[in-house]
Amino acid sequence: SSIAYGNADKYFRQWFANCFVSDDWKLRPSLTLTLGARWEYEAPIVEKYGRLVNLAIDPDFTTATPVVATPSDSLVRTDKTGLEPRLGLAWRPRATSSLIVRAGYGLYRDTAVYRSIADQMSQQAPLSRSLSVQNTPENPLTLADGFKGSPTVSATTFAVDPDFRVGTAHNWNLSIQQDLPAALQISISYLGIKGTHVPQRILPNTYPYGSGMLCAGCPTGFVYLMSGGSSNRNAGTIELRRRQRNGFQASVQYTYAKAIDDAGLGGSSIAQNWLDRRAERALSNFDQRHVVAVQGQYTTGSFTRVTGFWSGWRGKVFREWTLTSALAAGSGKPLTPVILAPVAGTGITGPIRADGTGAPLYVEQKGGGA
Repeated sequence: SSIAYGNADKYFRQWFANCFVSDDWKLRPSLTLTLGARWEYEAPIVEKYGRLVNLAIDPDFTTATPVVATPSDSLVRTDKTGLEPRLGLAWRPRATSSLIVRAGYGLYRDTAVYRSIADQMSQQAPLSRSLSVQNTPENPLTLADGFKGSPTVSATTFAVDPDFRVGTAHNWNLSIQQDLPAALQISISYLGIKGTHVPQRILPNTYPYGSGMLCAGCPTGFVYLMSGGSSNRNAGTIELRRRQRNGFQASVQYTYAKAIDDAGLGGSSIAQNWLDRRAERALSNFDQRHVVAVQGQYTTGSFTRVTGFWSGWRGKVFREWTLTSALAAGSGKPLTPVILAPVAGTGITGPIRADGTGAPLYVEQKGGGA
């Protein structure tokens, strides 16, 4: 059982600024180039009365001292590297052909990351109190008495790297498009994404199951947020589309993709081993290798050969009704088992991957069963 109270009112303040410039150059009748740049600035969130708390951490995590902010201090240094270039290209290799080649590159920033950081920093000791009780056979907890025993006042439970950087995503793409007979069109495309400064969460000074604490006097029980993660996703897509003709249009699309990261993208995962963050690198939890999408649409009254049917009252009643249908199918996503139990040496219950205990998977039962 756990409860937190205090510091209910929060007056967050944040500055945003952005500007961009973009222009197109038609270098040839068959070649168009687009260049642009965007600059975004988002200041870390401050609280009107300085009611934010972070931990001052030693490099080796041997000490952790709560630090209360001032009204003008966010306790996180500003990241001013907000320049985001843009590049686009459209090229028709032959003037008599419908073949078109497109390519592009862009850099994008996660401008909303500071809100969740401020929410966690504003609800910590000494500005608020949190009580927690873990049940044991000697101290069972019930709904009628969820805090039986002597609750302990926990320390600050969240800290962020003062040099936290805003996450960025480098996107690049290439596509080839060609018209086919019977109002058909085929396109083949590739999309690559590389994420940098991705948020990572660790639990300092925790230890594996069955082993003793390496540093008995070191602070524990807090999540440390940093921006050292990375991610990669590559996807290839082929699409066959029938443009609208006689009221009917349809498309079928197949995508083959692979996504990898070391930061638990798509969730709030915490690294299993805080001393080996590289071991977290694996398939992203949203990775889906194969995806097929089929879509169709028909609008009544569009056949030119039967226009007589759509005149008069029949046209008013039955004309321009649109029927749509869609189907999506794909391979399964990775399944990562997690254990929602208090981490050893802490009062934190979080999405931690299960540790191997060495115990047998199957236990022999009486009667010969397993």
